[in-house]
This record gives sequence, structure tokens and C-alpha cells, in this order.
Amino acid sequence: MILEKGERYFQILITLYNNTQAEITRYRDREWKNMSLFTASIAAVILFVVSNKEFSRGYPLLFDAALISLCLGNVFYTIFAHDRLTKQRNIKSRIEYLLNFSEIEVESKKLLPYDIEKPECNNFNKGWFRGFFSHLLPFFIAACSLAAFGIWFVHQ
Repeated sequence: MILEKGERYFQILITLYNNTQAEITRYRDREWKNMSLFTASIAAVILFVVSNKEFSRGYPLLFDAALISLCLGNVFYTIFAHDRLTKQRNIKSRIEYLLNFSEIEVESKKLLPYDIEKPECNNFNKGWFRGFFSHLLPFFIAACSLAAFGIWFVHQ
């Protein structure tokens, strides 16, 4: 059976929508894994310093470099994942707009509880700060504070 042109485009959009949703989930999980991994690594370095005071005081620059690089790695990789997550969310909202999801009703309830506004041209970073200050920034501050404590402890 040969699909009509409109049906093929509709199927392509649905497939793209499903793949985009999978990417959103992957990048959201990646954000939390990055923060957890780097924070745990910083804590492990601090625990090593606490358990081996003589060794760590003999090589303070080594431990300073390790803690600073872990802190910067946390910030860089998490912001990278957050940027990709934002772009995928914006792609998803464009597809929702194209498929007119805000008008679909299931059992007299709207499929989406919000109205979809027309996406702006080439604005893939819209909503970048959504969740940044409430979710990511506290972890950045905690990890960098933990690293600063570790650096202070090495030099005591």
C-alpha cells in the first residue's frame, strides 16, 4: 500500500517526536549522572586526603589540581548536557506545534494541559534557564564548595 504524501510526513514527525522524547530522557539522566559522578569523585579525593594526611601534604598541588579539574569538569559536562536537553525540548515543542497537539482531546480532556505558542525562528536556546537555577546551580555551588573545602584541608 502506497502511503499518501501527508501520511508519510505525519509518520516521520511522529517518529521524530518519539526519538526526541528519548533524547530528552537521555540528556536529563546524563545531567544528574554527571553531577553525581563528579561530586562523588570530589568527596573521594577529600576522603583520601583525610585518611592520608602526610602524603597529601607532601603533594598539595596535585590534590589542588585534581579537585579544581573535577569541579570544572562537573560544571562543563553538566552545562553541555543541559544545553543539549534544552535544544531537544525546543525541537519537541516545535513538533507539538506542527502536529497541533494542543487541539487534540481525549475523553473531553486536552492532550496537553497548556497552549502551544508558535515557535520563534532559529531560537533553539529558548528556556535554557528553566531548571538551571533551581536544579543545577545548587549542585554546582555544593560541588565547588566541597572542592574548596578539600583544597583548604590539604593546606592546613
